Order: sequence, then structure tokens, then C-alpha cells
Amino acid sequence: MNDTLTPLFRPCAVAIFGASDDPGRIGGRPLAYYLRGGFAGPVYPINPRRASVQGLTAYPDLASVPGPVDFALIILPAERVLAALEDCAAHGVKAVVLFSAGFAETGPAGAALQAELVARARAAGIRLLGPNCLGLFHADHGHFPTFSSFLEQHEATPGPVAVVSQSGAYGSYLLTLLARRGVRVGIWASTGNEADISAAELTAHLLEESSVRVLAVYLEAFREPGRWRALLTRARRLGKPVLVIKVGASPAGAAAAVSHTASLAGSDTVLEAVLCQWGALRVGTTEQLVDLVYACTRGCYPTDEGLAMVTVSGGAGVLMADAAEAAGLAVPALPETTQSALRALVPHAGTRNPVDLTAQPMNDLNLAREALRLLLDGPPVAALLGFFLTWSASPRLGEALCGMLAEVAREHPARLLVMVLVAPEARVRTLEAAGIRVFEDPDRAVRAVAGLVRLGRGFTAPLPAPPPTLDTLPVLPAGPPDEVAARAVLTGLDIPLARGEVARSEAEALAIATRLGGELVLKVVSRDLPHKSEAGGVRPGVAAADTATVYREMLTTVAARAPHARVAEVLVCETAPPGLELIVSAHRDRVAGPVVMLGLGGVLAEALQQVVFRGAPFGEDEARRMIGELPGQRLLAGFRGAPAADVVALAGVLARLSVFAAGAEDGFRSLEINPLRVLGQGVVALDGLLVADGGDTRD
Repeated sequence: MNDTLTPLFRPCAVAIFGASDDPGRIGGRPLAYYLRGGFAGPVYPINPRRASVQGLTAYPDLASVPGPVDFALIILPAERVLAALEDCAAHGVKAVVLFSAGFAETGPAGAALQAELVARARAAGIRLLGPNCLGLFHADHGHFPTFSSFLEQHEATPGPVAVVSQSGAYGSYLLTLLARRGVRVGIWASTGNEADISAAELTAHLLEESSVRVLAVYLEAFREPGRWRALLTRARRLGKPVLVIKVGASPAGAAAAVSHTASLAGSDTVLEAVLCQWGALRVGTTEQLVDLVYACTRGCYPTDEGLAMVTVSGGAGVLMADAAEAAGLAVPALPETTQSALRALVPHAGTRNPVDLTAQPMNDLNLAREALRLLLDGPPVAALLGFFLTWSASPRLGEALCGMLAEVAREHPARLLVMVLVAPEARVRTLEAAGIRVFEDPDRAVRAVAGLVRLGRGFTAPLPAPPPTLDTLPVLPAGPPDEVAARAVLTGLDIPLARGEVARSEAEALAIATRLGGELVLKVVSRDLPHKSEAGGVRPGVAAADTATVYREMLTTVAARAPHARVAEVLVCETAPPGLELIVSAHRDRVAGPVVMLGLGGVLAEALQQVVFRGAPFGEDEARRMIGELPGQRLLAGFRGAPAADVVALAGVLARLSVFAAGAEDGFRSLEINPLRVLGQGVVALDGLLVADGGDTRD
């Protein structure tokens, strides 16, 4: 646990700068919440214009406070914040929450003020949350430095869920939605401008709280990928789910003109991949986030992909089966012994799975009880889904039905029961107390179970093996890179290349061709032509005797098609054996950090859009999983008589590229091999593109 954040969440004494006597104002709400919440330590209102605030003695400044203070809440105009921070430094305050706006969010002048604020806080050893934030609360500690309106309508009680939000308003809204689902959020924090403390640091700290079993995170900006990777790996070890909703998906930018990687690696696409790789579960909507937080509070994370279903409506069974298939879950047929026993209970029931009991349980709930027991005593499944319409709301039937369901759930505490029904809140709470999760929408119920399965498999999967160790990393060229520079880096990474040499004249080209022999490939070398073939700068299938002629013709064509391009050299290469062409690259994403991309198609990669990403670095086991997720990866196994591709060699290339992506010096943007030809034995890089940070290789 980060000890520097302990005073932020568990202070001993609190001072509130700008405390108001009006509990409805921003400056008055936190104090009202403290008084109601039972904070154990002293709370000191700082207000030079009043003798008391909400019944507590007020003080003109922090120096007048009679005892030590380790936490301060500052609710003052931006121009008065620095003076308050100096008072905090002099009094030994260790953590500050700053509501005040008027900093980096307002422009350059505010950014300069914020930088000064952070410098002074760090010099004094003060941790700062904000500015421009809605604060936080820790219900178990009675600590409520927030003006969230949520606490006007709801009493925060200790609970197993922690919420971290980069938006205070959205985070407060999320609290309300979770409360309506009966979810108790024990710790909540908004981060504002993140001048000092970030969402990643808060999440890492709360992960170590023993009371926290589920973490929900709302992100507008993804920062500190290294810290996220570490904390998500830690979360997997602890078996604590981290559920992330990230907004602000953006398309690839203008750098797409430079490399295929840039056009295929939209930051949101990469972020989706690396969050999944590291163990977070990303959701797309607020509804999904609330559903999954609610489902996770059961603390059951199955690894089976099958569902057992029992309904009193055949149509509902079909709907749930369709939803299961869409969510990647299976609906396996029940064993014949189970089906026979079900038919003995309800002769006209549909028994294969989903099980349709028809309306008979309305007359005899024991039929449903015994059917549920039969399914729960059968083969393991991810969950048992039950669909009981609105019966649980019935004045005559509802109480008995809910009591029966709760009884069966308690008999099988290790199995996950999910019920789709409509019931009064009190009856829903009865079911939840027995461990049942309740949904009104079958599709949402199925998707929630699918999320639990993903988490369960992540928790039980072995942690990734360490990446390979490279004695030295290749050095980037001093000047603007070209293909020769890219080949040098690939050689340094022990990635096989088609043999070739650089020629500066027709005579040199002919001499190289004679030494290499066989069919050759000629390619112009120019940092102004990242895609040489489009300018006529690539000529395959050249006989050695024709090299000089092709050399001359190719330079003439390039000069006509791309007059801006500077061409001083031509690369004469041998022709590689046939194989499957892929695109691979090491890439430094501006959001997610260092990543590796693998895709089908070589020069057709952008057209096919068949790519996968991984956060770097990683080992060969993760590379194999990456290959297994590649759309169309059946081609690697040998398709229509083609030889199987050397997946082991491919995995080695991916792992070494990942080490380079993570460790390359400043100035590196991407190293792309396009195509990488995967053979029956080994691989060979046919073309390399090295892009310096800043985008274009052209001047």
C-alpha cells in the first residue's frame, strides 16, 4: 500500500479551509457530511469571518488550530489556494483535497499556477488530490471531504466496492445507480486535474484495502501505462476485478500516411487490447458497468463457459440461448439421466437445455425446486439462469417463490445462481442475501455472467512468463531513418532478413546481383518513400543479367512519380522462399505506451484490418496467445495444402520486438516489418520501416 496516501483516506484530524455555515453550499456540505458520518477525530473549520460553523468552533487560520492536522480540504478561490497550501506546509499537513477550479483546465495561466501549486506541495511532502475535483469519501472511516449531492440522498455505508473516477459529476452519478442496485460503495474518489495524484495511483492504493473486493474505474484520459500494468497484474494475483469504462475513443491521426501501423493502431483499439491483456475488464456503457459491479459483489468467478437454464417460458429460453451464443457462452445439452429425471417431474417439459417447465410450477413450486436441484447437482457450468417472469411480484406466489429460490441457493453456496424476474425491492434483497443475482433483462443477465467468466479465467490463468533478455538493444540511427537503418536494427534483434546489399550505381547493382544469384528484388532506399511500391520503387523477379537495366528504369519511374523523393541507393536482395505474409511492428503508442502489433496481409494489412495488439514487453508464451487470437490464424496451420507456418519462430520475433519497443531510446516511434514472411521453418523479413518520434520520415 502507498503509505503517502494513507492520510488522504484515513486521516486523524481534518481542517476545512472555506468551511460554510450553510450545509447546502459547496463549502458547507463536507462539514455536514462529517458531522452526520461520525468521523472519530477532530474537524476544524477554517473561516476568519465566523466564530463557529455548523456548531463547531471556527478558526481564522490553521496556525490557530489547537492540535495537529494531517489532512486539509481547501475550498477557496484559486488566487487564495497557494497561501492556504503554505499554511498546510507549516502545520505538517500530509494530504490535501482541492475543490478549487481555475487551474490547468482554464489555459496557460492556470496551468502555470497549477505547476507552482504542485512544486510547493512536493517540497512540503504534501500529497494533493485535484484541483478541480469533487473530492472523495471513505465510509468506514467516516471521512467525507466531498460536496457530492449523492450523500444528501444516501447514507454511505462500508461496502466491498471502490470507485475511482476522473469525472466527479459522472462518478457521483454512478454512485446513485449503484445504490439503486443495492451495491454498497465503501470508498469513492474523483481525481479532477490530477496535478499530483492520478487515477492509476489511487486505484493501486485502494487495491490493497482489505475491505475492497471490486474496483470500478471511469477514465477520460489514460495515463501512466506502466503503473496500470503493474496494478492490474497485482489485481490478478489478489483475485480482485478491476472494471474500466474508458471514454474518448479516437481514430488514427495523420501519421497514417507514414506507416500501416499508425493507421491500424487507433489509440482506443490499442488500449482495449492492453487492458484486456493486463487483466482489466473494459465495458462500453454505464449500464454494463453497473451490472458487472453488481454481479462481482457475489465474489464468484466461474471458469466454465456453459450455462444451465430453467424457464417457465419457451420463448424466454430461446432468447437467453441466443444471448449466450452472442456473449461467447455455451448452452450444452443436459445428460440423459438429468433429462429423464426432469421428464418424471414435468412430463411435457422441454429438457435438453434450456429447460422449459411450462406453467406447472405455478401449481406446485416443488417442481421448480427439484428441477433447480437436479441442474445444480449436474455437470459444472458457469451459472444457472432461471427465468420466472413476474411471479415473484405476485401477492399469492411471490413470497413462496423467492423463499424457495433462496433455500436452493443456500444449499449450493459454491454455484452461481442468476434469476431473471421482476420483484419488489424487498424480495430482491432476500434473493441477494442468499447469493442470487437478480436481473430484469435476460440479455443483461447473460452478459454479466460472460464478464464473470472472463474475470475467472483471468484469475486462474498463469501469470505471464518474463520477456526474453537481450544483451544489448540496437542503437537508433543518428539521422533520419531509412530501410538500411531499419535492417540494421532488425539484425541487432536477431530477426532474419533476405540477404541484400546496397548499390549506388548500375555497375555495383550488377556486381551484387552476380554474387547473390537467382531471382532478385530491387528496392530504392529513400527516407522520403515509406511506401516504395506506390512510387514504382520495388521490382521483384529480376534476373541477375537484367539488374543494370532494371536499376536504371526503376530510378526513372520513381523520379517521375515522386519527384520530391531523394534516392541515393538501391537495395539488391535475394528472393525469399514462399510463405505466409504478415505485418508485425513494435510501436510506441501515445496513450497505451509500448505495444506490438501482428496482422495478416503484408502490404494488404490496411485493407484486411486483421490485427491484434499486445502491451510490451512480453515473453514467447504471451506471443503464442497473441498469434492464437489473430483473425484468420487458421492460415498459419497450413491452408489448402500449404505447409504449416513456423509459429515458434514467429513468437520469438514478436517477443524480441516487444523488448525493443519497451526499451528503445527516446526518439523511437515504430519499427515495422511489412511483410514478414513466415516459412515452414523460420521467418524472413522482406521490408523494414523505422519511424522516428514526431511522425513523418520526410523533411
